[in-house]
Amino acid sequence: MEKLGTEAKIQDLPISHVKVRRAKIEDVTFFAEFAAKLALETEGKVCDTAQMARVTSLEFQYPERTSFWIASYQGEDVGSMFLTTEYNIVKNRYYLWFQTVYIHSEFRGKKIFNEMFKCAESYAKSLGYNGLKLFVERENKVARAVYQKKGLKFPRCEILESDLTYAFNSLEYTPEKLHQNYLTFL
Repeated sequence: MEKLGTEAKIQDLPISHVKVRRAKIEDVTFFAEFAAKLALETEGKVCDTAQMARVTSLEFQYPERTSFWIASYQGEDVGSMFLTTEYNIVKNRYYLWFQTVYIHSEFRGKKIFNEMFKCAESYAKSLGYNGLKLFVERENKVARAVYQKKGLKFPRCEILESDLTYAFNSLEYTPEKLHQNYLTFL
């Protein structure tokens, strides 16, 4: 069941006034800015957009595991999503994870997420994946309702995480060093 490395070709999806396209490396700054807005809005965190742009540009080198998408409304870029791959060895299934989904506040409620969701769903199906997953903050009741309307359900399990930021900060890691360590580990 080899899926990684398969490059699906999804054309732009012009549906009425919304268009979703796969991002290019030139869109890195846009992604960094939207990711920073998302972090501020959902977690109250202020992010270094230059560092976020560097990390994002590194991920563009690996289209088999990550992809970046931009939603436009009447020609203006107003939304972004970052998609990553998960393989579940127990279920022998591949999943596509939504990450950093953000729509500019002025453009919410215009069915933009619907088109982004359709794009991700088509992309996952074209790769032969078995499902979609996403993270959502517990307190983000509006987003949770939107996702549930799309048929996403809360699983029986919960996600636990460990924040290793303190270790990276104390060792003065840069995004480039982290990326190189990841490649070395592989």
